[in-house]
Amino acid sequence: MKTKLKSLSQEYVYAYSDMKTGILGRDQAVMALKAIIRSTKNEKLLKQIDNIKPGKDPHGSLQNFLEWLNENYASLYFRAKDGEFFFGYLNCDDMKSSLLPFPMDFLPALGRINRKLSNLAMRTCYAFAYYHGIGEPYHGNRLYNDEWIYDGLSDHIESNQFVSDEERKERRGYQETLDSYEKELPKYAKRFNHYCKNTQDLDVVSKQINEFECDENLQFVIDVLKIMVDLCGEKTIAEYSNEAVTIFMEANGATTDDDGYYSEEDGHPLTLEDRVMFCWGGTNSNEQDYVFYEIESAANSFAGEWGYAEYSVDRELKSSGCLDELLKGYNIDTTFFNRLESLWRVFDKMRNKIVLGNLEKQLKDESQQQLLSNQNTEDILTNAFSRHLH
Repeated sequence: MKTKLKSLSQEYVYAYSDMKTGILGRDQAVMALKAIIRSTKNEKLLKQIDNIKPGKDPHGSLQNFLEWLNENYASLYFRAKDGEFFFGYLNCDDMKSSLLPFPMDFLPALGRINRKLSNLAMRTCYAFAYYHGIGEPYHGNRLYNDEWIYDGLSDHIESNQFVSDEERKERRGYQETLDSYEKELPKYAKRFNHYCKNTQDLDVVSKQINEFECDENLQFVIDVLKIMVDLCGEKTIAEYSNEAVTIFMEANGATTDDDGYYSEEDGHPLTLEDRVMFCWGGTNSNEQDYVFYEIESAANSFAGEWGYAEYSVDRELKSSGCLDELLKGYNIDTTFFNRLESLWRVFDKMRNKIVLGNLEKQLKDESQQQLLSNQNTEDILTNAFSRHLH
């Protein structure tokens, strides 16, 4: 299930002489080529421009260069405005899913298997949330709230008849999610609050993850926690969000009030900070995800006509190395957003394996088999020693 929201308008990119929709005049093409040459030191880029001479088909040379740019950097654009030239990128946020909720209801089941690992997973989630300034449980999130998820589930179950076998199966799935909110979440509420009041140091958490020893069947949890820590680099989700909103509002012609704040009469663009969150519930054994459904509904309600703000960059070509820096930033940003969605997917698989799989039973059975094996070994050694005495 994916949100279908109105995407960021590209009107401001195409309002002037964009090579994808219009043709630069001869003089502008010459000026554009000079701006590109001055703004890059990258030989590979320069070689993509054919016969860079002002008097020899400058428009054709520019066209070839931009076509190559589009093939290798799909989201990049070039635009010209009143003798000024800009490179930038839209849709750098290449996530296929509009919302990335990380369900934490795996903690009770993991705690029954390995309490210390469950605590470490919780600390890692808090450290990640604190670093990036995002979502539940540390900062809160306007698209997700435990109370209205609980109320919505209760109302849904009580207000429907669930007569057919399929409907009763659906009800059992919803009840399973509701039970998790009723019975398991309260047990962790105090611990949540404790972690909220005590900032989790990323370096300390990272060291604890690297030094943690557990059953090899639980190594997949450690692997996911390592990915979470690795995604805490130089730039935060909150920073991406702030930059995205500013560019988004400017691009869509939003007006500001007397205090300089953007007017939001019809909804508000959903930022990355809104869309990435920690919540409690996830998919149940009936393959329903009521929590995601409610978050999605809230997203469409809050966004209104705006949709969500995609991260964008728009820079004027002024100095040497400008284009090189932009391309470097483009690669860093696209990598981050792709890795973020990848983390969400492996986190969800981890959660489902713990909550919906038979991991707890599997490990218990293995433990019992190991215990029996050890006992048999002790019996053999005892008998051998007894025969030796006789």
